[in-house]
Amino acid sequence: MTATIDTSVWLEMLRDKTGSVAARMRSATGERRVVLLPPVLLELLQGCRDEAAWNVMSVRVSTFTIVRTPDDLWRDAARLYFELRVAGKTVRSALDCCIAIYALTNDLTLIHNDRDFDAIASVRPLKHIRLDVSKANP
Repeated sequence: MTATIDTSVWLEMLRDKTGSVAARMRSATGERRVVLLPPVLLELLQGCRDEAAWNVMSVRVSTFTIVRTPDDLWRDAARLYFELRVAGKTVRSALDCCIAIYALTNDLTLIHNDRDFDAIASVRPLKHIRLDVSKANP
């Protein structure tokens, strides 16, 4: 089995100096192989504040297999966004629809801390784990 981790978890793990988020992330991934999605790569790299941070992040992300882009990604993500809207559910980012399509197309378990994926899972069979990354939850 394979998993992917959304930016909502990666960023909290990078900010957390205690290591508790990383421990929870490892526990959630279990024995799954972890791969990186291009939209998450984009979000991680665009958050770099300077050249040194870019270099560090570039090395970190280079250790992961990057999943190939599904052929109909944009159309499928737009369809998912449409289905959500018809169902009366709003997602804050169309990019989350793209991430969900990657996960659905590649049979990945998505580990996240983003309510948009909970909404997506209500209309599609998204395998996901909502990981609480709050400091109060060890």
